[in-house]
Amino acid sequence: MHIFFAILFTLIFFFSPSAYSQDNLSKFAGREISSIKIISDRGITERDISKECGINAGDQLSIQRVRECIAIYYSKGFLKDVIIEAVKEEGGIGLQFNFVERKKLAAVSIKGNNWFSAKKIKSVIGLKRGDELTDEKTTWAKEILTDLYKGAGFFDASIEITTLPEGRGQEADIAVRIEEKKRARVADIMFSGDRVFRDEKLITIMRIQRGDYFDEKKMNLSITAIDKYYTDKGYLKILIGPPELLYDRSKGEVTVTFSIEAGPHVEVVFEGTEVMDPEILKKELLIWKERTYDNAVLDESADRLMQYYHRKGYYFAEVVYNADKLTSGNIRIMFRIKEGMTITVEKISFTGNSYFTDKKLNGYLDIREGKFLVEDMLKEYVKGLINLYRNNGFLNIKITPDIVPGEDNRTLNVTITIDEGIQTFLSNIHIKGNETFGREGVISLIKSREGQPYNESHVMDDLYSIQSFYIQRGYIYASVDLKSEFSPERNEVQVDYTITEYKPVYIGNINVSGNSFTKEDVIRRELLIKEGDLYNYENILRSQRQLLRLGIFKDVKLEPANPDVKEQNKDISVRVEEGYPGTVEIGAGYGDVDRFRGMFEGSYRNLFGTGRQISIRAEGSSIEQKYSLSYKEPWVLGYQMDGRINLVDLVENKRSFDRRTLGFSTGIDKSFSEFVKGSLMYQYEDVRLSGVSPEAVLTPEDIGKVAVATINPSIIIDRRNDPFNPSKGALYSITFREAAKFLGSRPQFAKITVQDSYFFSPVSKLVFAFSLRGGVAWNFGESQEVPIFERYFVGGRSTVRGYDQERLGIPGKTITIDGNPTGGNMMVVINGEIRFPLFRGLGMVVFMDGGNVWREVDEFDISEIKSTAGAGIRYNTPVGPLRLDIGCKLDREAGEDKCLPHFTLGHAF
Repeated sequence: MHIFFAILFTLIFFFSPSAYSQDNLSKFAGREISSIKIISDRGITERDISKECGINAGDQLSIQRVRECIAIYYSKGFLKDVIIEAVKEEGGIGLQFNFVERKKLAAVSIKGNNWFSAKKIKSVIGLKRGDELTDEKTTWAKEILTDLYKGAGFFDASIEITTLPEGRGQEADIAVRIEEKKRARVADIMFSGDRVFRDEKLITIMRIQRGDYFDEKKMNLSITAIDKYYTDKGYLKILIGPPELLYDRSKGEVTVTFSIEAGPHVEVVFEGTEVMDPEILKKELLIWKERTYDNAVLDESADRLMQYYHRKGYYFAEVVYNADKLTSGNIRIMFRIKEGMTITVEKISFTGNSYFTDKKLNGYLDIREGKFLVEDMLKEYVKGLINLYRNNGFLNIKITPDIVPGEDNRTLNVTITIDEGIQTFLSNIHIKGNETFGREGVISLIKSREGQPYNESHVMDDLYSIQSFYIQRGYIYASVDLKSEFSPERNEVQVDYTITEYKPVYIGNINVSGNSFTKEDVIRRELLIKEGDLYNYENILRSQRQLLRLGIFKDVKLEPANPDVKEQNKDISVRVEEGYPGTVEIGAGYGDVDRFRGMFEGSYRNLFGTGRQISIRAEGSSIEQKYSLSYKEPWVLGYQMDGRINLVDLVENKRSFDRRTLGFSTGIDKSFSEFVKGSLMYQYEDVRLSGVSPEAVLTPEDIGKVAVATINPSIIIDRRNDPFNPSKGALYSITFREAAKFLGSRPQFAKITVQDSYFFSPVSKLVFAFSLRGGVAWNFGESQEVPIFERYFVGGRSTVRGYDQERLGIPGKTITIDGNPTGGNMMVVINGEIRFPLFRGLGMVVFMDGGNVWREVDEFDISEIKSTAGAGIRYNTPVGPLRLDIGCKLDREAGEDKCLPHFTLGHAF
């Protein structure tokens, strides 16, 4: 509890606007308080000060008690400031408490608005009844309202927002006074740059014309219409700059100038198309959608043409292409197509099958007569048939597919030849030695049944099930032997399970030794075994791991007494070797994004021998500086879960904004099993944004200061064999984050982020690693957008390598023409790696990454996922591999680097 108040006081000193007057109270410390004066709209009295703080006239002034009093009143949440002043008086000092209360918005009055309705204005400024009133909020409301009027052509509009005179306690009204003035018309529309088409033609495409009132929405629609016109005409690299506005105040007119760079013209020509309509074929090309004509897009476009022909039955169609740069700088892409004739599957037949009928086998087949043949599907089908036969006792099954052109060369015949061999049945299951548990109890554990076809994998699973059944019930000396006897014809097999039970073993005394500082109950509460329990190997090993996870022991051993003696009651010795619980860590490194990075951390993991932990950490680089103070309370309220309190001061320099965060979080962590962990945290952050790219600003919370309070539940399932360098296993995580007004948050939003990672090693030392990450964010309540610092950003060393950090997005939506990211509300990242060692800690990987971010969920388009491929070098260290990756874009846009290096510590996923 003392630690809690210490942290609370730390929060007060960091976050309170003012603790006491600039008058130095310390010079009056120890003097008698002759009088106490209270200034409070809420009606706080001298009696309240006495009751809450223990400060009375006649007491000696205690600076510590004054600070505690400030903390008490700040914790009530209704004060904006507390000012305490001391003045000399006859016979002592006079102490004056000035309680400045937070003002809540009561009502908004709007005058002078003719063009926009009061409802529209209120929704834009975002000020609602009950909101806390601050100068920052009213300033922001004025700025956003000014922009709204400018966007409608009111360039001279005057906006004033004032707080009405006080007098209603905690509530106040604000008045919005608007002088709209004259609305500007469009005097002229001009174009500059290499625009190819005549100005008169471009003007006819636009949604706004000369003489119209200026309207920003129509201007944006005009830009979209022009962009589409150029793209449809083959100008894939069209660049349209933001319109330049020249406002003539005396005339009330604005001249709009568009900068257009048409870029090279792309002409697509088809050669050899006698059956298919070229206009239909054009729709299959990715050139228009991807707006590029690099080799990757052309290769995929050619593949799509092939697939299109195959769907139409032209099995032997061929497609090749070449792209030529003409002297004028334009591009001519020629697709040469040999269509051939339509080829369909005339007949699918099976030979050699007697156990399964043709109809049964055909039911597993996705290929149909009269349809086109997909060879990859046929191969997968054959693998499935082999497993089907083996699971039904055909241990020597052989299946061979054969594809033969029909007599007229317009059809294909598929013949699947099956050599079933002998089918083996499980004739008998013998269970011997089961004296404690009846045959029916043991039989219920196994999948195999007499008279059924023999399934070898089921039989082995059954052995492990029986063994585990006995061990979990304390029969730690039990053993199970398997013997399979085939008949001479190998059409029958008898399976014998021979069980040697011995007697069940119980845990006797648990003796703890080796702890000189740590309290014994701290050790015992981590144990999953109790005296008198059935002996369980799994619980003993888990107990050992739990003690080691505390981080306060060098070594932990849980061993049975007299291990060579078979006893019915087995004593357990818990021997620990204590380490020094205080640690200091200093680190330095270098990465391609953060450049030089340094870290200092000091921690103490065993306060007073109770297992409580406290740590302080400072880390910094060219893009981030972070300071944190953390406290962990194990076994909260007697339950096996950790309580945490964290204080954080964080400065981040992002691509599109700079962020300063002061905050704290508190909550619990719970391990539900060895592999499953969950947490529930409350987090409060005071976020200050600066340097925000104008294109990224979508909501008032994207600029200035904003308070964010969130509740954050999460679940992690970690079955990896090594958290730093896994070779097998899987990692699953799901995190939910919600910011709501009742939590104390100004913006209202929610996020769900999931990650699935898989690792397996088909051969020694070769590791295949795959990962899928996705996230969705949305706003609700009074918030119109998700704040920029909560949106998703993709690109860089840990997401899609080959792209700059956080600079992958949809042009014009989640990334600007200049390449600045604006973030999105949906994210997908897919990674695949093959990792293999070289020598002496060195290794190599080849990888493919893909992903993107989308502004909204309904804008998701799988074809917009960008892909990269590359290779890298790894050097293993105790905390993960040091890596250098080079990623190359597979669908590079014009002006983008083809390949980029990434250097950092740790795997990408």
